[in-house]
Amino acid sequence: MAFTSLNHHLDLTWLREAYRLTRKDGAPGVDGQLAEEYAANLEENLQDLLERVKSGRYRAPPVRRVYIKSRSRLKLLYRRLNILLGIGENCCFE
Repeated sequence: MAFTSLNHHLDLTWLREAYRLTRKDGAPGVDGQLAEEYAANLEENLQDLLERVKSGRYRAPPVRRVYIKSRSRLKLLYRRLNILLGIGENCCFE
């Protein structure tokens, strides 16, 4: 059995919950949009996102994963940090 996609599991309820769990006080996204701006038309934005994902038009931005040292009380740990690449006009949004 070949793996193809998980898109059939996505729906508006799932996207609403994902948005609810997202930090809203962070920096703008790769498209320059703040959480407040996105929330102003949340239902339209989520519907548009769902349509783009299911049709294959959405492409997540590329990231470079690096590991940085992080100290715990007893030991040295490495923490994962994802750095967005290719930030620019229309890098991942159509």
